[in-house]
Amino acid sequence: MAARKKQEIEFRYYEVPEGEQVLALLGESWRRAYGDDVSSLHFHNLLEIGFCLEGTGHMVLDERTVSYAPGSLTVIPQNFPHVTNSWMSSLSYWEYLFLDPEAILNTAYPEDGIFVHKLMDRINHDAVCLDAGENEELVSLVRMAMEECRDRKSYSGEVLRGILLSILIIVARNDIEPGGG
Repeated sequence: MAARKKQEIEFRYYEVPEGEQVLALLGESWRRAYGDDVSSLHFHNLLEIGFCLEGTGHMVLDERTVSYAPGSLTVIPQNFPHVTNSWMSSLSYWEYLFLDPEAILNTAYPEDGIFVHKLMDRINHDAVCLDAGENEELVSLVRMAMEECRDRKSYSGEVLRGILLSILIIVARNDIEPGGG
């Protein structure tokens, strides 16, 4: 029997800019063909939240494959193997937020390390890809965070702090599975 070839998994390091709480990857440069039935997975040092604006395809989330379409939202924990593949090399348009949930939670709950640890366990439990129309509360918060990063109005840092904390708490509630809330 032939030995099974080891799958390559690539590490991608992202850094939140100094003085910021999130690295926002927004705009037209993220309209592209993602993969081409790429099966080599990658993972990040930060939590990835993605929102699909255009296109269709599938994502491999560790050992699961899920479809995506406009309105899909992904929440992928730190160090979680995944890859995005556009349908037939067509263009898809995603925007992303990368953040360090532990840093945000430690700032919000500096005296409660046990609570932060419990939240982190729940946040890092699994990756999720929600279809359009699922968990509109979470989608709305993610879109608000993206717009705040894009527009940078007065008190954007404070507004983002509240939105990102809300996103993390909703993710930790574990009711974001498809059909779960």
